[in-house]
Amino acid sequence: MATTTEDSLEDVIEMVLTMCNPSLITELQSELDGWGREDVGQLIAMVPGHLSCRKFTELATAIRPVISNLWEICVDPERKSKSPGLSESVIILLTVLGLSDSILSHDVTCYQSIDRAYILGMPHELYHALCDLISKYVAEKSTSQQSDTPAENSKASKFPDLTFNLGESCPTENKVPRGLKLRTGEFEKNYFDKGIPVIITEIASRWVALTAWPTLERFATDVGERTVPIELGIHDGGKRGDLDAWKETTCTLKEFCDVHLASSLKTDVQLTNADATESSIWEACRALQPLPVYMAQHELFRQFPELDADIRPYPRYCRVQGRQVERVNVWMGTKGTVTPCHTDSYENILVQVAGWKVVRLYPSDQENMYPGRQGDSKESSQEQENISRVDVEDPDLKTFPLFPVEKVQIALLGPGDALYIPQGWWHHVRSLSTSISVNFWF
Repeated sequence: MATTTEDSLEDVIEMVLTMCNPSLITELQSELDGWGREDVGQLIAMVPGHLSCRKFTELATAIRPVISNLWEICVDPERKSKSPGLSESVIILLTVLGLSDSILSHDVTCYQSIDRAYILGMPHELYHALCDLISKYVAEKSTSQQSDTPAENSKASKFPDLTFNLGESCPTENKVPRGLKLRTGEFEKNYFDKGIPVIITEIASRWVALTAWPTLERFATDVGERTVPIELGIHDGGKRGDLDAWKETTCTLKEFCDVHLASSLKTDVQLTNADATESSIWEACRALQPLPVYMAQHELFRQFPELDADIRPYPRYCRVQGRQVERVNVWMGTKGTVTPCHTDSYENILVQVAGWKVVRLYPSDQENMYPGRQGDSKESSQEQENISRVDVEDPDLKTFPLFPVEKVQIALLGPGDALYIPQGWWHHVRSLSTSISVNFWF
């Protein structure tokens, strides 16, 4: 027997009530009161009773006027730190608002609240239960309100054919070796066991993503109305960008593709054939893309499982010595995005799906990488032991005299290339063009 929308609603309400149990509500209310957020505490306190009585209109009316301001606080690290417990409270409020809106309006816009709650940390099971419920309400509305007006399609965008190179400034001994088709045993013996990076080609030759993603239709149309986290600006300690202008926010995938990526794609061709290691490349990116936009390290396939088939099969190398994929992240952004030099606690395979990136790597046994986020003093950055304070593209050797410049290994990645980054290796990543990458931690 098919599950009805009413059955689904009962299940979801029960899950939400479980999430906002009385003891948690009391704890959050007390914590928020202590930090001068009595208004939020009172709002949180009313949720269980109103939800049990299905007072959806009252809940939506109470939450809507304050939720935007609360959201902005939650995505601002400095303001968020001054209100412990606020994120948990906002997850509850966003969840209830999305649920209320789906029942009252049956409109796809109600996904925005649910997506934002998920980005803040809503439990995975509840998120997908809510999405399933909303899809039923939206389907009911679309069936009862058929329109002869065709749906608006995403603007046509396509990744241009580009090439980059590693010029004479990058000696052969500093280039990461390339392999075509490595058998799993070869990879394990020659690279994994020795902890040596390698570029593997054809690792994604069977992926739908290689042909479907460069047009952006898959994102902008299939899940275009859904909300994802993005970063605006560049995290380079203010050396070549305005660190104060860097911030986290959200937008729909359609807006991300049609506005930000489409704009970047229009000027990508001006950078083709450039030397990936020359300083002129980041200055050119800066001129063409003053405000880089990045969806960075996002578990897109966990949020939208229907996209996961596009990157199957997963790289077989992730299964060496009984290992398994622990997490899959998507990195999608304009030209000029930068991931500062850092280390990860996982083995890592980074697959370039569209566009180009250059990766600088330093062995895990290298000392003098000067950990701590760029721009921070040593005293204020003890919690950033996996991030180097050095601008590895243009190191200041007066400030960091022991930085191992000569130990760098450079990997230039184009569509279809995959880079194995051994656990603990320091790596810095720059997008030379509009770019889409997927990485596997294992």
